[in-house]
Amino acid sequence: MRAPILLVSALTLAGCMLQNQSPTTKFRDQVQGLNEEARWNRLDLAQGRTTRRYQPKFSALRGTWGKRLQLGDHDVVQLVMDTENDSAVSVVQIAWYNLADMTLRSSTIRQVWLETKSGFALDDEQVVDGDPTIFDALDDASAAHDSPKGAKSAPSKPGAVD
Repeated sequence: MRAPILLVSALTLAGCMLQNQSPTTKFRDQVQGLNEEARWNRLDLAQGRTTRRYQPKFSALRGTWGKRLQLGDHDVVQLVMDTENDSAVSVVQIAWYNLADMTLRSSTIRQVWLETKSGFALDDEQVVDGDPTIFDALDDASAAHDSPKGAKSAPSKPGAVD
C-alpha cells in the first residue's frame, strides 16, 4: 500500500518541478526545439513556435527549404534574455548545403523572441553573418507580392525574355 502512494507522490512532484522551469530554461528549450524542427524539415511544428504575426514571413523564408537547400547542422551560440521587455535574442549558426551545386555554406542568424503566456515565440530573424542566400525565397516572394497584378517583371538576365 505504501509503494503506490510513494510512486504517485514522486510523479506529482516531478510534474510540478517541470511546470516551474525557469524562463531561461523555457527559452533555451524553445530555441533548440525550433531549430531542430527546422533542421529536419518539420516546419509545421517549428511554425507553432512563432508569433501569429510572424508566421507568414516564417513560412516564406523557409518555403524552399528541402527543395533548394538542406540543413546540415546548427549551433546555438548565444542566448540573451531581456526580462524588462519580455523578449530575448538567440544567435544560431547554420551549416547548409545548396542542392543546386552541393556546396556547404554557413549562415549566422539572429532570432528575436517574445515572451507570451505560453512561453517564448519567435517574432523576427535576420542573417547577420555568412551566406545571406539561406533566406532567398523571401526575396522572390516579396518581389512577386510587391509587383502590381498584370505587370511584367524585368527579365532575369540582360537581353533575356521571360
